[in-house]
Amino acid sequence: MEENFDKYMGNLRSDMEKVLEQVRALLPKYAELKAKSKLTDEEQKVLGDIEYVLIEASPYIEEIRNLIKRDLFGNSLDYYYHTKSKAQDGNIKAKEELDRLRKFLMNDFFEKDEIMN
Repeated sequence: MEENFDKYMGNLRSDMEKVLEQVRALLPKYAELKAKSKLTDEEQKVLGDIEYVLIEASPYIEEIRNLIKRDLFGNSLDYYYHTKSKAQDGNIKAKEELDRLRKFLMNDFFEKDEIMN
């Protein structure tokens, strides 16, 4: 994947933009149909189709979100313990970085209860 990383990232961005564009296109129609008090049979079908697509997409979006969150948290923990080890060995810059990490990164995760969600 490293050889084609830029191409891969470009394709990923393009695909994500397409998904976002499609969801953005559906939401106004969905809101319009939900606001109506009476729907024709065709409108009812369209509303059902939109709801189905949104419900079907939701688990995929949530899985992507959770994967990214877990991976970022795991990398942050790895970096934290690597920096802590350097600080314990007497590295002053690592000690300063460790203090910064404790203040901002770790407190943020624990305060928001991001670890368990």
